[in-house]
Amino acid sequence: MGSTVADVGAGEGWFTRKLAQRVGAKGTVFVVDVQPAMVEEIRHWSVEEHLRQVIPVLGAEDDPHLPDGQVDAVLVVNAYHEMKAYDAMLHSFYQALTLGCRLVIIEPEAKPGRPRVEYQKEHVIPAELVKDDAARNGFLFVAQHPDVVTPDQHHWPFLVFEKLRPKPSTSVAVAVGSPQPVRRKLRRVIPLEILIQLVRSGATRTGLTVRRALQ
Repeated sequence: MGSTVADVGAGEGWFTRKLAQRVGAKGTVFVVDVQPAMVEEIRHWSVEEHLRQVIPVLGAEDDPHLPDGQVDAVLVVNAYHEMKAYDAMLHSFYQALTLGCRLVIIEPEAKPGRPRVEYQKEHVIPAELVKDDAARNGFLFVAQHPDVVTPDQHHWPFLVFEKLRPKPSTSVAVAVGSPQPVRRKLRRVIPLEILIQLVRSGATRTGLTVRRALQ
């Protein structure tokens, strides 16, 4: 309860509803999509259902427009492969997340070795490519679990990343006697277990099945 999360590439917002229930009235769910119609639909039902913690956001192709340093978890389901400005998006996720918090990306599996544009046409992406992208943008790979499978046995790897502390800059000297920066208390990280439960229920709702719980 009380966490701040982001549902990026939310579509009609099925996961959004579940996230809103989990974070409660004191939490916040930023719901991002690049399609104005989807954002307006989410805005409509969230007002009707009195979900004030839901904040619809019209994102751009290279920017989800999330606030810096205020998000505890970012969830991207079946949307990352569509992102042509993937480095810019990952950089934005990094800026939005608090230190040590999680980025979860769940995408249809594909074999590596082909041009990226081919994966985008087929709406799939290799897990290795996602991991390389994330590492390049400051994320630590935590785990991969092939939990989500389609009825025809296609795997959707469950990739979990953590925001790393940025490397200290050595180019700026601190004057003797100058005030030291205030250490910001870290926000509570939303339990990964919650995201697993949401994906499990979401998979059932959309015709997918979940093999096992993430340990």
